[in-house]
Amino acid sequence: LDTQLNVTENECQNYKCCLDILEQMNEDDSEQLQRELKELALEEKRLIQELEDVKKTA
Repeated sequence: LDTQLNVTENECQNYKCCLDILEQMNEDDSEQLQRELKELALEEKRLIQELEDVKKTA
């Protein structure tokens, strides 16, 4: 029972730390990550098209 209590307390502390980190992130960080995600999605599409073009010529 003590072990389970310790595990639960540790999980609670970890969860609190995660919440603290999320609160520290501001909207600018989130917006920047969204922009980067969109850029990476576009790059992925470009690379897929490039790969398909290479396969067609091979």
